Amino acid sequence: MDITAMSSASDTYEGYECAIVAANLHYLTPPRQNQIWCTLKPEYSKERFSYIISQGFLGRICWSGFINELSEEQLQEMFKAEEFYEKVSPIIKHGDSYIYRTDICSFYSPTGTQAVVRHSEDKRQALVVVHSFENAKQLEIGLEGEYSISDSFYDDNIDIQIFGNKLTISPQKDFVGDVILLRRI
Repeated sequence: MDITAMSSASDTYEGYECAIVAANLHYLTPPRQNQIWCTLKPEYSKERFSYIISQGFLGRICWSGFINELSEEQLQEMFKAEEFYEKVSPIIKHGDSYIYRTDICSFYSPTGTQAVVRHSEDKRQALVVVHSFENAKQLEIGLEGEYSISDSFYDDNIDIQIFGNKLTISPQKDFVGDVILLRRI
């Protein structure tokens, strides 16, 4: 990774473990160097789409799959993701990541909930990338300072609340994803 500007971080692009691998890569290399492949297929459910698109925010989002066969609604979701990604890309490019999980990490049978919180360099914003796995659980994260929710990519998959300096993440379903932008108050 020292000799490349970007690299394909893993070949786990079609399995649920991609969100775990992409998160763990934050320990090794800056997310701006990791190409995270989001393989989209027309037969995928809305939940699967949210999971796959959200994992792209753990590095450099790269599209793959059957893009030319996607429905108009699916294409619009992909385009919306690109706009949201552009908005948060400075945080992905420069920031500090912290990984939180409710359960012990398992690549083949993940359970619980995972959140990667990436703070901007000036700590005024934070990007939160959430993935629920089988038997999703509520996850509470202590924030350094008080933040408010500025924007969220998906509104119905995961309930996000902030009370003081505590972020509470409550997935509504298993195997869904969300991307949330926080701003310091």
